[in-house]
Amino acid sequence: MKTMVSLRRFGILSLSILALALTAQSASAQSVEGKFTLTHEVFWGGTTLPAGDYSFTIDGTNGSDMLALQSGKRTVALIMAASHEEQSAGNSALVIEQGSVRELRVPEAGYSLFYPASKGTHGSMEEERQTATISAPILASGN
Repeated sequence: MKTMVSLRRFGILSLSILALALTAQSASAQSVEGKFTLTHEVFWGGTTLPAGDYSFTIDGTNGSDMLALQSGKRTVALIMAASHEEQSAGNSALVIEQGSVRELRVPEAGYSLFYPASKGTHGSMEEERQTATISAPILASGN
């Protein structure tokens, strides 16, 4: 009988902690939108992006690191980050290494998203050696 009471208390406590964690996570979850301009072709998540103006949206309410990338009104790619890391300082930016997008910094939302290098970059040797950081103005909105 004593064991049943202890197990019941443990179960209630566990559910309470889980509920608090989910509430805290959903309270901090937010959608993030941003814009950037590419001056040359890059590779990002298996997609080749030509030079041009782009916008993106990350729906932070579902707990995924999925980014929807648009060119004009057309969605050109859905890209899943390989990992993410908390970051609340610094400027928002898109980091490109050797012709591949490697990081999207969104300190306004409190994190950075990381992407694997794309295979087979097609730029010149000089372009492939360069690392570019593009400023990406971000609009963070709470949900």
